[in-house]
Amino acid sequence: MSHLERGPVPDHPHFAIREELVVEEITARRMIPLPDLVDAVLWCQGRIDDETAEELWVGLTVLKTRLETLTPRERQWVERELARRLN
Repeated sequence: MSHLERGPVPDHPHFAIREELVVEEITARRMIPLPDLVDAVLWCQGRIDDETAEELWVGLTVLKTRLETLTPRERQWVERELARRLN
């Protein structure tokens, strides 16, 4: 869906790779809302692995992309929410 929304992939290899990374991030954000991410991480006792991805109905690559592209504000929210729910 993101590819359709963003239009054709650039012909230049450098820009094609960058475009693919942007599309992967958009996809991960759409598929994994932050509250669901927190639920899955708690359920899997902090592990980020295939089981955590399965809890979110995504592949491990999508989960890792979501985690790697958290904004500082999102990361703070996730950390606060995890701390709150673990206490």
